[in-house]
Amino acid sequence: MANLKALLQKLVSGSDEHKWNDVAPDCVALIFVRYPENGGQSGLGQQALVCNQYPITQTEANEYRQRFYEPEWRYVGHIFSYRNPEGGTQFEAHPDTEFGEEKWIQMLKAPVLGTGLTYREKIMCRLTGISYNEYLAAEGTGKP
Repeated sequence: MANLKALLQKLVSGSDEHKWNDVAPDCVALIFVRYPENGGQSGLGQQALVCNQYPITQTEANEYRQRFYEPEWRYVGHIFSYRNPEGGTQFEAHPDTEFGEEKWIQMLKAPVLGTGLTYREKIMCRLTGISYNEYLAAEGTGKP
């Protein structure tokens, strides 16, 4: 994606456009999908989740541009986490328009093998630093 370079530079600069209620994000998760060579783009393929403190460093931006190049990898979206001053964490998703809203929702609802979590829950755990077991235990008490 040609716009990945521009997005990464905005994530390095700590752009004001990423604020939510005047609060800057504290973390960002970038999501990439790797399609199997023979399988085309019919399935979701292997997924890569990269979580960073926000803003990201220039070194990280350079690494992601080199590591997740097309056509092997495709950027599909990112999610910000914001520490709510009144408690809790707010998440804001930004799917890539070319990837599509339906595929994005399908991907987030998909179970992650061996964790007992959906991909959305895995991302939430990574962004907040909560272990999968802690999340599952809190979910069992109704307080994820």
